Amino acid sequence: MINAWIRSFSIRFRMVGAILTVLALLALVSGVGLWGMGRLHRVSDGFMAGTHARTMDAVALERQLGNIRRHEKDLVIHLDSAEAAARHQALWNTAVQQATQMAQRLGQGSADAGATAAAAVAGALADYAAKAAPVLTQAAAGGFATAALADRALEPAKTPIHATEAEVGKLLTHLKAQQEAAAAELAGASSLAHLLFAAAALVSALVVVPLTLANMASICAPVAQARAVAERIATGELSQEVQITGNDEISALLRSLAGMQHALQSLVNEVRQSASSVQLASSEVAAGNSDLSSRTEQTASSLQQTASSMQQLTVNVRSGADAAATANQLASSASDVARRGGEVVSQVVSTMDGIQTASRRIGDIIGTIDG
Repeated sequence: MINAWIRSFSIRFRMVGAILTVLALLALVSGVGLWGMGRLHRVSDGFMAGTHARTMDAVALERQLGNIRRHEKDLVIHLDSAEAAARHQALWNTAVQQATQMAQRLGQGSADAGATAAAAVAGALADYAAKAAPVLTQAAAGGFATAALADRALEPAKTPIHATEAEVGKLLTHLKAQQEAAAAELAGASSLAHLLFAAAALVSALVVVPLTLANMASICAPVAQARAVAERIATGELSQEVQITGNDEISALLRSLAGMQHALQSLVNEVRQSASSVQLASSEVAAGNSDLSSRTEQTASSLQQTASSMQQLTVNVRSGADAAATANQLASSASDVARRGGEVVSQVVSTMDGIQTASRRIGDIIGTIDG
């Protein structure tokens, strides 16, 4: 049924349709792949520009808080050196300033728990800086005799810095959760892209493979049928009817082969009739040849007899020629005799006339006597 429906279209139309179908499926697969890649890029770019960048800033902020505490400790330890204390104070001020900027940057661009934690970090850091800066300035100026006194003076600032570190920990926890969520989203997008790509490939295979097989069968089977018909015609088998279905080029070829088969059947019938006529004529010619052979044999025998007769006739003619020569001599002699006989005959005629006259007289006398 499907084969007959497919063969209702020409091979050229089927090939063009197959090409268009393959192109459409390729476009589908390419579109799905591009969409999946675009989604992966968007998720990846969002992760890199958002969560990953904020995480890196939070890690840098945590590192900077460590630098602040380190510079603070270094300044307290180096109270005996005004130059070292001033250098560490300057480093501490720079670290505090950079940490404040990082905290403020982390609090921008979002309104989630991370932004709240970043704002809390910025507040706690400002509180720490406000409490620690005077003490460190005094320590750098030599206002404390020992490091223990300076460290004790920094006790009020330790609570805000501890709070800052705790808030940074919360921020890192939140960002880690966001990283995990982004990683899950990225994995989901990748899985979806792979699934859609596999589905598109499967749909392409389910469409292309059956259509290709059906199209191949609709071409190969009629070609095999046409070859079988041609082989039967080549071997002289012209009685089997050619089955033709469809309207494609191979169907036209089969119709041409069927027409050729019918023409050959008519030609073979005519040749067969002509052969019968030739056979009959050959029989008649053979009979005529047999009769002619018999007559030829009779004629040959007659010719042999005629040859013998001709030989005898030649002998007779030769004898006749001799006899003619003799007769010619005799004729000359007879001519003389005849001339003399003519004279005698003339005399006899005269005598006969006289006798006739005498006979008439005797007749008259007898008539008179009878009367």
